[in-house]
Amino acid sequence: MRRILTALFVIAVLVPGVVLAVEHLPSNPSKYVDAPSFMGYVPNEFIVVLKDNVAVDHAKDAMSDRALSRMQGFDALAKRFDVVRSRPQFPGSDRSARANTPEARKLAHYYKVRIDYGTLEDAMAAYEENPLVDHVEPIGIHTLRATPNDGYYDDPPPEFPYDQWHYWDTYGIEADMAWDKETGDATVVVGVLDSGVKYDHGDLGGSNPPGPNDVSTNGNIWVNSQEIVGNSIDDDGNGYVDDVIGWDFVERTDWYIYSCVDLDCGGADNDPFDGNGHGTHVSGTIAAITNNGYAVAGIAGGYGDGTFAGTVANGVKIVPCRIGYSMQYQGQTVGVVIMDYVAEAMYYMAELKIRGENVAAVNFSAGSSNSGGLSAACDYLIAQDVMVIVAAGNSNSSSADYLGARTDCMDVGATDVNGNPASFSNYGSWVDIAAPGVEIMSTAMDPGSPTSDYVAAYDGTSMSCPHVVGVAALLESYDPSLSAQDKWDLMVDNAKAYNQTKDVGAGIVDARAAIDAISPPEFPPVAAFVGSPLSGDIPLTVTFTDQSTESPTSWQWKFGDGNMSTEQNPVYTYTVAGDYTVTLTATNAFGSDDEIKPNYISATEPPQFPPVAAFVGPPLSGEIPLTVTVTDQSTEEPTTWLWDFGDGNAA
Repeated sequence: MRRILTALFVIAVLVPGVVLAVEHLPSNPSKYVDAPSFMGYVPNEFIVVLKDNVAVDHAKDAMSDRALSRMQGFDALAKRFDVVRSRPQFPGSDRSARANTPEARKLAHYYKVRIDYGTLEDAMAAYEENPLVDHVEPIGIHTLRATPNDGYYDDPPPEFPYDQWHYWDTYGIEADMAWDKETGDATVVVGVLDSGVKYDHGDLGGSNPPGPNDVSTNGNIWVNSQEIVGNSIDDDGNGYVDDVIGWDFVERTDWYIYSCVDLDCGGADNDPFDGNGHGTHVSGTIAAITNNGYAVAGIAGGYGDGTFAGTVANGVKIVPCRIGYSMQYQGQTVGVVIMDYVAEAMYYMAELKIRGENVAAVNFSAGSSNSGGLSAACDYLIAQDVMVIVAAGNSNSSSADYLGARTDCMDVGATDVNGNPASFSNYGSWVDIAAPGVEIMSTAMDPGSPTSDYVAAYDGTSMSCPHVVGVAALLESYDPSLSAQDKWDLMVDNAKAYNQTKDVGAGIVDARAAIDAISPPEFPPVAAFVGSPLSGDIPLTVTFTDQSTESPTSWQWKFGDGNMSTEQNPVYTYTVAGDYTVTLTATNAFGSDDEIKPNYISATEPPQFPPVAAFVGPPLSGEIPLTVTVTDQSTEEPTTWLWDFGDGNAA
């Protein structure tokens, strides 16, 4: 296993000429739990969906902020509500072969309208009366939801009592076992639809991180090879100029009750930097660079050479899609996502898949509603065979939000280190699978110190969701021929059991079991077992439990007294006193292995001493007739008793 390497924790790593420091933030279990999922609607923007038979031309429309206003009947509405913009929401969906699919034809008829006068309700009602309009949608605002030598993997500094138990512990996802067969492939791409990503974090961007104007990197952040840096031209023709490392879809943050307190409160651009921290934490779970001697390990982060500067990351690549920001809510800072930006990010990821990028899945760890064009964009993305994996939510509720209720989106509930459903996790038959979501260690950023690298332990189904995305990326890396449905079935059908006090999914996602289900184990087993109890008087009954790895198919037990068993977990009774050496031989198609435990069981004879007679007999005096109750208190377990009462009588 990739767990037996040098025991090393890193607070500062020295490389020639540079000092690299990673710090830890305090654990904040309630960080993404307290705010409600639905915050309201964008007050002055909405989506207009034209009927299918309405002719559209994005090549012309996209050049104008008044595209919709030029169409029949819309000019008067534009004047009435002082429309400052009405453009196609999904530019380019009307062109090329994509326009021949029903999903693309649907997207081509979505337009985003912004008003500067009147109420949202009045404007939506007026636009819906236009005979060219199929329907209008508001825009919802929701809240965010191998042992490598990485320093916080399983040996953090003593003052920070958290590690990445969620990979390797009893109720972890068996990532360490999966890494023996697959660590992630650099051709696989995952979209993180979140608050952005700190792409220059040393455990994501590497020692040479990329940026909006820098395509040179040795990290696990995706770089757009079809864009020329800094030429202000949309080289790849996808509607986004200089989208070198993804895109910041957030156009406005100045709505009076949803005002931004983020590092970036400006308009949409090619810099998807995380000003909240949520997206950075999510990204680290999926693809932090593993075994680079720095910070934490990622599920599909590849496997480095053990050094920070020398490692060229070979794990799956993260595409940062910033679709939310930080705002103030009841005195605390919360992350929010806006549904039209989510829809546009889904369209962006679908277009990447169509052009040839191997997009396996997108991670969405937030609430959702059927608004802002989300339904059509999600249809379009799923039609490209991309998994949409979403957090179930943190309200301890049995009610699903929009994406949660869709049967084609994978919903992820949360469990803790003891295999119990997290107290905050939403639940119900609509939740598809569980993953660890309590005290989850990952990469982090502090908006107050954005240039520093941090790790932190957070709680939430937001933290569970990227575990499943990471496993999906591992499966895609291991076998690129798998469909999205194949990956779904492999994860659900091979999940491990948890203490199902409420339904947070079919089981905890098990990375190794899912990979093993694709192909049989390729290694001989490693035999291991435990017994209980290990000592006692005969007859001594001992339960033996197989703990062998690499999926043995047969077992042979030797109990040390000449008797044997071929059961996987036998129960055996020793009837003769002695010390017994127990041997387990585990076998699969690739070989056998023995676990021998000398003098493991100690069976002893029961005590063999003559009894020590003793009794009491109150009352001890009184008038005749005197009745006395005589009670035996002898030790060493006598088997017969003879009483002489002193008056010639006996019993």
